[in-house]
Amino acid sequence: MSLLSVDNIFVYYQDALILNDVSLEIQSGEVVCLLGRNGVGKTTLLRSIIGLTPPRNGSISLDGIRISGRPPYSIVKRGIGYVPQGREIFPELTVEENLKTGAFINPGWKPEINGAVFEYFPFLKTRLKEKGGRLSGGQQQMLAIARAMSGGPQLMILDEPTEGIQPSIIQEIFDIVRDLNMKTGLTILLVEQNIDFALKLSSRGYILEKGQIVSKGKVDELKEDFIVKNYLMI
Repeated sequence: MSLLSVDNIFVYYQDALILNDVSLEIQSGEVVCLLGRNGVGKTTLLRSIIGLTPPRNGSISLDGIRISGRPPYSIVKRGIGYVPQGREIFPELTVEENLKTGAFINPGWKPEINGAVFEYFPFLKTRLKEKGGRLSGGQQQMLAIARAMSGGPQLMILDEPTEGIQPSIIQEIFDIVRDLNMKTGLTILLVEQNIDFALKLSSRGYILEKGQIVSKGKVDELKEDFIVKNYLMI
């Protein structure tokens, strides 16, 4: 049974069809990328999974339980960590407070921050009392990932984690996300414009174009796929 199943969903913004009969599956422990040009519906699909833009038709299930139609807070509490495009940390809250907002989604929430967070993001431990807005862009991105990790998710969704980040920090983020998957078994759904980053990190991928899945498969297959080369110019 798949950890995440998206089955034939149709998503609209008012009367405009954004996602047209989209399906995907992710097995527990996988890293799966969702690729495509800007404006093809990638972020809408992620928002649909976490309940912010519910599908009008079709269904979404997490660990065999249907989650489509539920409010976002209920979906996230079932074990999804979401790192939105643009990070969206709370700039006026401290690093510590940001991390605690992530932990709060867990039904077994305690006021302490999960110590495992600092194993992957040790610099945060020294800056707990600093406001999130004072961190650099790359540090804010790592804080956003750490915040999502604080809730103990079984699935982490990353939307453009390398956007606007300097190359040295991109490699650090790559290493952290890879280690989270390999050492903890965390399942990851990744949306990323940095094709090299996405294909190196993932085992499988889906290509979205004009609201439809136009190609899918293992990353080695995608690299050779004419559709991928045409749409993404690999």
